[in-house]
Parts: sequence; C-alpha cells; structure tokens
Amino acid sequence: MKPQAQYPGADRAAFVARVSGALGRAGPTSPTEPAPQVEDRVARVTGPEADLGAVFAAQAAAAGMTVHPTNRAGVQREVRAVLERLGVRRVMIGEGLMLEGVAADLSAAGLELVAWRERGFAAMYDADAGVTDVQGAIAETGTLVCCSGPGRARGLSLVAPIHLAVVRRSDIVPDLVDLGVMRASEAALPSSVVLITGPSKTADIEGILITGVHGPREVHVVLVNDA
Repeated sequence: MKPQAQYPGADRAAFVARVSGALGRAGPTSPTEPAPQVEDRVARVTGPEADLGAVFAAQAAAAGMTVHPTNRAGVQREVRAVLERLGVRRVMIGEGLMLEGVAADLSAAGLELVAWRERGFAAMYDADAGVTDVQGAIAETGTLVCCSGPGRARGLSLVAPIHLAVVRRSDIVPDLVDLGVMRASEAALPSSVVLITGPSKTADIEGILITGVHGPREVHVVLVNDA
C-alpha cells in the first residue's frame, strides 16, 4: 500500500522554523521568567479534603436539581418512590452497576418499561422519565457526568421530561480539573460526554428564562452513600 503523504508542517521543527522566519526571528522565543506557580488552595474552590457529598448536594440543589440521599441497599426503593411521587408511568432505563434490578423492580410496581433498544431513538419520546447512572459527578458545580456507551444511549438523560440519575458518593470529584485527570486514564474517550448542571434552561433576548424546552424540565439525583 502506498504510504500516505504527510501534510505540510508535520515536522514540528521545520514548521516552527518557518513561522519564526515569517516573524523575522531566528527561532522561537521563550519567556524570560517561568510562569508563577499557583497553590491549589488559591486556584481551586473545592479541595479533596472537603465533604464532597455535601458540597455536591448543595450545589446540585442550587442548580435546580432535587437530591434524594440513600444507601446502597435502598437504591431500588428510592428510585421507585421518586418516580411514583412524580406520577411517572412510562420509563426508560440505561445500564450500569447502580441500576441492577431497578428495571425489574419498576416493572413489578406497574410501570411500563420503554423498549428503546428494540424500537430505537424515536421510542425515547414515549417515556415520561429516563433513569441513568453516571460516570462521574463534580462537587464544585453540582454537575452530573454522563458518558455514552453500550446500554448508555445519550438520549436517556436528554429526551424525557424527567431525568433521574443515580450517583455514588465515591464517584464525586472535587472539580473539573479532577474530572480531566480521571478521564485521562481511559484508553479512549466515549463518543459523547454530557455535563448536566440542573434542568434544561433557555432564555430569549429579553432574558426570560424557560425551563424544560430543549431537555428535561426536572432532574432528580439519588445520591448513594457507598462509603
């Protein structure tokens, strides 16, 4: 097979030399002094020593989400109770460690499970609520991190009027910096990473805020203390 030609500038040194020449310089310049180092306690609002569960719950509530604390044994019961209080009849559920047994429990309680895997994306619009786990959560902003993957279609958290997410306390990181470090260890990024901070919101030019136009109008979090 004929080797693919490299694009111009593939050689970094040659590329930098051409740019330097165009600028009338003999070579790239460097700062005379190194950039100052900023201590973590100054640059970061939330540190690892904080009670991440409490910080996340407070920030999530401030963003318009409703947090329901429970323990590992109470996940199914709490998910069912929240959906029943909201009057949900049709629900779509993703896959995940924290969702084991949830679908069977909801079906036994009389809720209809939307077969989104068999019927495709359009079927998601029939659901009153989408139930997902998360692949992380950010304490500083009260943010849910939902990554797509097998059994975790991106529409599960975005299409239905209500999104219910199950979050483990151990999955919460202090801030966005820590999320980047956590995801960097993965072999490949998922096709979609959605950061959710409260219900869907939009505003017109007059600043009138409307909730739930382009996504869920309610976001509920079952926060699991797995410490």
